[in-house]
Amino acid sequence: GNQSIYARLQAILELCLFGLGTGAVRFEELARLKTTSCQWHNSYIYYWVESQKQGNIKVRRTPKIVEHRLSLSLSRAFLLIRKCLAEMPSTCDKSLLPSSSEPSLLTLVQDIFEFDNRPGLLQVRHLFTSIGNILVPERTSAGGDDEMVSSQILTEKSGHTQGTGRRAYSTTLENSEEALYDFYHKS
Repeated sequence: GNQSIYARLQAILELCLFGLGTGAVRFEELARLKTTSCQWHNSYIYYWVESQKQGNIKVRRTPKIVEHRLSLSLSRAFLLIRKCLAEMPSTCDKSLLPSSSEPSLLTLVQDIFEFDNRPGLLQVRHLFTSIGNILVPERTSAGGDDEMVSSQILTEKSGHTQGTGRRAYSTTLENSEEALYDFYHKS
Protein backbone atom coordinates (compact mmCIF):
# COMPACT_ATOMS: atom_id res chain seq x y z
CA GLY A 1 0.00 0.00 0.00
CA ASN A 2 0.96 3.60 0.56
CA GLN A 3 3.41 2.71 3.33
CA SER A 4 5.54 0.62 0.94
CA ILE A 5 5.50 3.44 -1.63
CA TYR A 6 6.58 5.94 1.04
CA ALA A 7 9.31 3.55 2.22
CA ARG A 8 10.63 3.19 -1.34
CA LEU A 9 10.60 6.97 -1.86
CA GLN A 10 12.45 7.43 1.43
CA ALA A 11 15.03 4.84 0.36
CA ILE A 12 15.60 6.67 -2.94
CA LEU A 13 16.00 9.99 -1.14
CA GLU A 14 18.39 8.41 1.40
CA LEU A 15 20.49 6.92 -1.40
CA CYS A 16 20.70 10.25 -3.23
CA LEU A 17 21.76 12.15 -0.12
CA PHE A 18 24.05 9.36 1.14
CA GLY A 19 26.23 9.00 -1.92
CA LEU A 20 25.08 10.95 -4.96
CA GLY A 21 25.63 14.47 -3.66
CA THR A 22 29.37 14.59 -4.35
CA GLY A 23 31.07 12.52 -1.67
CA ALA A 24 29.68 9.85 0.64
CA VAL A 25 28.17 10.90 3.97
CA ARG A 26 27.76 8.79 7.07
CA PHE A 27 24.24 7.61 7.83
CA GLU A 28 24.33 9.33 11.23
CA GLU A 29 24.97 12.62 9.41
CA LEU A 30 22.09 11.89 7.08
CA ALA A 31 19.73 11.09 9.95
CA ARG A 32 20.50 14.47 11.56
CA LEU A 33 19.56 16.47 8.46
CA LYS A 34 16.83 19.05 8.98
CA THR A 35 14.77 20.81 6.35
CA THR A 36 16.90 23.88 7.12
CA SER A 37 20.00 21.87 6.06
CA CYS A 38 18.93 22.14 2.42
CA GLN A 39 18.66 24.99 -0.04
CA TRP A 40 17.35 25.27 -3.60
CA HIS A 41 19.78 27.49 -5.55
CA ASN A 42 20.27 27.85 -9.32
CA SER A 43 18.13 24.73 -9.97
CA TYR A 44 20.16 22.54 -7.60
CA ILE A 45 19.67 21.22 -4.09
CA TYR A 46 22.58 22.03 -1.82
CA TYR A 47 22.72 20.40 1.59
CA TRP A 48 25.04 20.61 4.55
CA VAL A 49 25.91 17.73 6.84
CA GLU A 50 27.56 18.05 10.20
CA SER A 51 30.53 15.71 10.44
CA GLN A 52 31.35 14.81 14.03
CA LYS A 53 33.96 12.21 13.07
CA GLN A 54 37.27 12.67 14.86
CA GLY A 55 40.52 11.12 13.71
CA ASN A 56 42.11 11.16 17.14
CA ILE A 57 39.69 10.80 20.05
CA LYS A 58 42.11 12.63 22.35
CA VAL A 59 41.75 15.79 20.27
CA ARG A 60 38.49 17.65 20.87
CA ARG A 61 37.20 19.13 17.64
CA THR A 62 34.17 21.14 16.76
CA PRO A 63 31.83 19.55 14.22
CA LYS A 64 32.73 20.26 10.60
CA ILE A 65 30.03 21.40 8.18
CA VAL A 66 30.42 19.79 4.74
CA GLU A 67 28.50 21.06 1.71
CA HIS A 68 27.08 18.70 -0.92
CA ARG A 69 25.07 19.27 -4.12
CA LEU A 70 22.75 16.95 -6.01
CA SER A 71 22.77 16.85 -9.80
CA LEU A 72 20.12 18.75 -11.75
CA SER A 73 17.87 15.72 -12.28
CA LEU A 74 18.32 14.42 -8.71
CA SER A 75 17.54 17.90 -7.35
CA ARG A 76 14.18 17.82 -9.06
CA ALA A 77 13.53 14.26 -7.90
CA PHE A 78 14.46 15.38 -4.38
CA LEU A 79 11.77 18.08 -4.44
CA LEU A 80 9.10 15.66 -5.63
CA ILE A 81 10.03 12.93 -3.14
CA ARG A 82 10.31 15.39 -0.26
CA LYS A 83 6.84 16.74 -1.06
CA CYS A 84 5.43 13.20 -0.97
CA LEU A 85 7.20 12.36 2.28
CA ALA A 86 6.00 15.61 3.85
CA GLU A 87 2.45 14.34 3.35
CA MET A 88 3.12 11.37 5.62
CA PRO A 89 1.51 11.76 9.04
CA SER A 90 4.66 10.51 10.82
CA THR A 91 6.98 13.12 9.26
CA CYS A 92 8.23 15.75 11.65
CA ASP A 93 8.28 19.24 10.15
CA LYS A 94 11.93 19.86 10.98
CA SER A 95 13.44 16.49 10.04
CA LEU A 96 14.32 16.03 6.40
CA LEU A 97 13.65 12.29 6.50
CA PRO A 98 10.99 10.42 8.44
CA SER A 99 12.56 8.62 11.38
CA SER A 100 13.09 4.92 10.87
CA SER A 101 14.77 2.23 12.90
CA GLU A 102 17.15 1.29 10.08
CA PRO A 103 18.31 2.80 6.82
CA SER A 104 16.03 1.74 3.99
CA LEU A 105 18.68 2.56 1.38
CA LEU A 106 20.35 -0.80 2.11
CA THR A 107 17.39 -2.76 0.77
CA LEU A 108 17.29 -0.46 -2.27
CA VAL A 109 20.99 -1.10 -2.99
CA GLN A 110 20.39 -4.85 -2.60
CA ASP A 111 17.55 -4.63 -5.13
CA ILE A 112 19.47 -2.45 -7.61
CA PHE A 113 22.50 -4.74 -7.70
CA GLU A 114 20.54 -7.96 -7.13
CA PHE A 115 22.68 -8.97 -4.17
CA ASP A 116 21.77 -12.16 -2.34
CA ASN A 117 22.29 -10.39 1.00
CA ARG A 118 21.68 -6.86 2.10
CA PRO A 119 24.96 -4.88 2.21
CA GLY A 120 26.07 -2.94 5.26
CA LEU A 121 26.30 0.83 5.42
CA LEU A 122 30.09 0.75 5.33
CA GLN A 123 30.04 -1.39 2.18
CA VAL A 124 27.71 1.10 0.45
CA ARG A 125 29.87 4.00 1.62
CA HIS A 126 32.95 2.25 0.20
CA LEU A 127 31.10 1.78 -3.10
CA PHE A 128 30.48 5.52 -3.42
CA THR A 129 34.04 6.31 -2.32
CA SER A 130 35.43 3.94 -4.96
CA ILE A 131 33.27 5.57 -7.62
CA GLY A 132 34.70 8.94 -6.56
CA ASN A 133 38.25 7.57 -6.78
CA ILE A 134 37.63 6.68 -10.41
CA LEU A 135 35.58 9.73 -11.46
CA VAL A 136 37.72 12.39 -9.74
CA PRO A 137 41.18 10.91 -9.16
CA GLU A 138 43.97 12.74 -7.40
CA ARG A 139 46.26 14.31 -10.01
CA THR A 140 49.54 13.57 -8.25
CA SER A 141 49.26 10.23 -6.53
CA ALA A 142 51.59 9.51 -3.66
CA GLY A 143 50.48 5.89 -3.84
CA GLY A 144 51.58 3.26 -6.32
CA ASP A 145 50.66 3.30 -10.00
CA ASP A 146 48.03 0.65 -9.31
CA GLU A 147 46.11 2.73 -6.72
CA MET A 148 43.63 5.52 -7.18
CA VAL A 149 42.33 7.90 -4.56
CA SER A 150 39.92 10.74 -5.15
CA SER A 151 41.02 14.36 -5.24
CA GLN A 152 41.58 16.05 -1.90
CA ILE A 153 38.38 18.10 -2.09
CA LEU A 154 36.23 15.04 -2.87
CA THR A 155 37.94 13.02 -0.12
CA GLU A 156 37.13 15.84 2.31
CA LYS A 157 33.49 15.81 1.13
CA SER A 158 33.41 12.22 2.38
CA GLY A 159 34.69 13.38 5.77
CA HIS A 160 38.30 12.17 5.47
CA THR A 161 41.75 13.64 5.23
CA GLN A 162 43.68 12.79 2.09
CA GLY A 163 45.97 10.51 4.12
CA THR A 164 42.99 8.54 5.44
CA GLY A 165 41.52 8.39 1.94
CA ARG A 166 44.77 7.03 0.54
CA ARG A 167 45.34 4.58 3.41
CA ALA A 168 41.80 3.22 3.87
CA TYR A 169 39.70 4.08 0.81
CA SER A 170 41.98 3.90 -2.21
CA THR A 171 40.92 1.79 -5.17
CA THR A 172 43.38 -0.77 -6.50
CA LEU A 173 43.31 -1.10 -10.26
CA GLU A 174 43.22 -4.64 -11.57
CA ASN A 175 45.67 -5.46 -14.35
CA SER A 176 47.37 -2.09 -13.90
CA GLU A 177 50.54 -3.39 -15.51
CA GLU A 178 48.61 -4.47 -18.62
CA ALA A 179 46.89 -1.09 -18.73
CA LEU A 180 50.31 0.58 -18.53
CA TYR A 181 51.53 -1.50 -21.48
CA ASP A 182 48.48 -0.57 -23.53
CA PHE A 183 48.78 3.12 -22.66
CA TYR A 184 52.51 3.15 -23.41
CA HIS A 185 52.14 1.46 -26.78
CA LYS A 186 49.25 3.69 -27.84
CA SER A 187 51.31 6.82 -27.10
